[in-house]
Amino acid sequence: MTPPFTIGLFWALSAMITCFLIFIWLVFFLSRRLKSRAGAVSYGDAILYILMLFVLLGGLITAFGPLYQRTGIINSEGSVVKDHDSCLYFSAVTFTTLGYGDFRPTEQGRGIAAAEAIVGYIFLGLAIGTTLYLLGTISEKHAKKTE
Repeated sequence: MTPPFTIGLFWALSAMITCFLIFIWLVFFLSRRLKSRAGAVSYGDAILYILMLFVLLGGLITAFGPLYQRTGIINSEGSVVKDHDSCLYFSAVTFTTLGYGDFRPTEQGRGIAAAEAIVGYIFLGLAIGTTLYLLGTISEKHAKKTE
């Protein structure tokens, strides 16, 4: 029989890989749309992209939650907590690298927290960069129309 932690780890890794593949597809889709429209992006494309970013963000944060439930997190009083809401909150704080300090990972969860912080840096950096690029192409399109 497979240990529960292995199942949770497999599910979380599968969700993370799926989210990154969707993100890569989304960027590829937008770049093809830019080439086919001579650099023009519609407002509908921008809205679709931003909505997909929020879905992916939620998916990645949610994917790490079960891992923290398996390993537990330590609250400010020093006791180990494994409830869903606290683990999801800790995942969001770790993903965005805020680090309030009200929870911290257990010894077994430190590697998971470090991996989530790295994934968060990469995802948020790519998301912000491509969003700014997308908004720049929309503003260029709007500026050409007003000339």
